[in-house]
Amino acid sequence: METTKMTGDTKTPVLTLVSESGNRRVLEEWLRDHDRYRLVGSDAEIRNADFECCLLDSEMLFDHREALLERDATEASILPYLLLVPEANHRAVRDRLRTEHPDLWEAVDGLIDMPVSKTRLAEQLETFLRLRSQSITVDQQREQLDVLN
Repeated sequence: METTKMTGDTKTPVLTLVSESGNRRVLEEWLRDHDRYRLVGSDAEIRNADFECCLLDSEMLFDHREALLERDATEASILPYLLLVPEANHRAVRDRLRTEHPDLWEAVDGLIDMPVSKTRLAEQLETFLRLRSQSITVDQQREQLDVLN
């Protein structure tokens, strides 16, 4: 999936919303150094920012709840939100979202345990970006069928 038509950039834009400065710095450095991804920083306006995937933690999920839910609702295709959670809290975070915040749980496409290896993070990103690409293709085919009918 290669985007950013206006600049000609061939790197896939990934939005990071991570509250803890150490984790944010490591994640942003990894994205900057990666040849396939372009960092979209947390200062971007979520509702109209150019990104294909969002990596975020629980604090930022709640801080940006309205904008994330609005963006999710306006996207025709899957726009992956990957929630970074401490490995020890995985079950508690998942259960809390499911029971207390079902709207947010519905918007989150996957949980990534922290700390995460760079290899595992790359695998997760690839999987969800492939899912987004397939979703976009299906939406385009659906639109073409609608025109023909």
